[in-house]
Amino acid sequence: MAKIIRVMVAEDFPLLREDFCDVVSAQSDMEVVGSAASGEEIASLADTVPCDVILMDIEMETIDAGIRAAEVITARHPEVKILFLTAHETDDMITSAMGTGAVDYVVKGCEEERLLEHIRRASEGRSWTQRSRTPSCRSTPVCAAASAP
Repeated sequence: MAKIIRVMVAEDFPLLREDFCDVVSAQSDMEVVGSAASGEEIASLADTVPCDVILMDIEMETIDAGIRAAEVITARHPEVKILFLTAHETDDMITSAMGTGAVDYVVKGCEEERLLEHIRRASEGRSWTQRSRTPSCRSTPVCAAASAP
């Protein structure tokens, strides 16, 4: 039997958080083991619940809450792979985020299959971004809330 990828989701918008959890939970090789609405909450949760990958928004309660949370999590749990979610694909933001030891990032609004492939690669410590500096996660939204104005 294949290993189940234990995923946590950190996203401050409830509809997006729920949708990401639903997409992950629908996979036979993944399970959601926790979710959080803030950087502080996900850092605390990572201390108590084992997981393989954290799908984490960069901007939550502050513009860099995800980055600060990732620094704490990677220091305490280097085995956990961080996959950042971002709505803003600016070089400075991505450089700061990836400097935390995160494995990869994905732009919100990508196709479900692309998001899932990023999670699977992250669980193996592989980055889609390393293969191609331009992530191809931009087209069809994962959920209607992701594409709402």
